[in-house]
Amino acid sequence: MPKPKRVLFLINSLAGGGAERVMCTLLRHSEAENEEFEVTLALLDDVPAMNTPPEWTNVIQLDCRGSLLRSISTVRKLFAEIRPDISVSFLTRANLSNVMNARGPCIISERANTSAHLGNGVKGAMSKAAVRSFYPRATRVIAVSEGVAQDLHDNFGLRDEQIVTIPNPVDVDAIDARASTPPELKIG
Repeated sequence: MPKPKRVLFLINSLAGGGAERVMCTLLRHSEAENEEFEVTLALLDDVPAMNTPPEWTNVIQLDCRGSLLRSISTVRKLFAEIRPDISVSFLTRANLSNVMNARGPCIISERANTSAHLGNGVKGAMSKAAVRSFYPRATRVIAVSEGVAQDLHDNFGLRDEQIVTIPNPVDVDAIDARASTPPELKIG
């Protein structure tokens, strides 16, 4: 039997937020591929989690403390240790750390309008310059909407054929489970 391919998922943390929920949903629904892929999830920041990855996922907790430079350096060491066959990341800091260190196919996912999200001022300009310089190195860039895809193309130099638009998944099983639970009503 062939050795499973190593897939490294990267995200800033599993604190509250849509990207974190989507990451866990994606992992939860990929269990059927466990024989073909060895999945590792690396969390850049050591903060309390509000989302839970599936038990079968190998989770590595890093402590980059929100720092881009620390994230890039720590992820470089992680890539050397794990040697992933493919890497997938969500959110700008994790995406930059991924694309700057990947040695194989690299997929990054932007979950918000990058131009608006990174803001203005010196820090915003530096962040935008980093995205403009490094995102084009990704094998594929997943945009959560056509608007996000257009922003990446127009403002960050990504080629149309490099960008794939994939809307957020809907976890129908979770919705069904919650729908069958009576609501908690607080009176007074």
